[in-house]
Amino acid sequence: MAQFRQVTPTYFVSGQLAPADIAKAAEAGVKTLVINRPDGEAPGQPSHKAMMKAAEEAGMQAFYIPVVNGRFEVELVDALKEALAGSSAPVLAYCAGGMRSTALWALAQAGTLPADTILSAAGDAGFDLSALRGHLE
Repeated sequence: MAQFRQVTPTYFVSGQLAPADIAKAAEAGVKTLVINRPDGEAPGQPSHKAMMKAAEEAGMQAFYIPVVNGRFEVELVDALKEALAGSSAPVLAYCAGGMRSTALWALAQAGTLPADTILSAAGDAGFDLSALRGHLE
């Protein structure tokens, strides 16, 4: 199973997951899955439909909010805000390595949390988001 990195007490990120990982995540207490990796990004990658089915079978909520590398449109940030507001925690979001899921979370927190708090949480999880500071302030 992929390693989950804790960004906040209720938000975790991961690299690519497989359907079998979802049941294990649910057993660990995860209530909501956010899929940030677009379908077809890598050979052999499970589709978002397969991952959403695995989440449903595990009793989890699931959201597909695909982030194409480096493109964080306002609609995606708003979709994550809405997903987080309407779902149960803890939340596990994944992409290829966790960076996009962390950056999208950071942008969704802008205006709610201070930029230093957001950057510190991301840094503690192993992600340097200092390039986003201007967007977070």
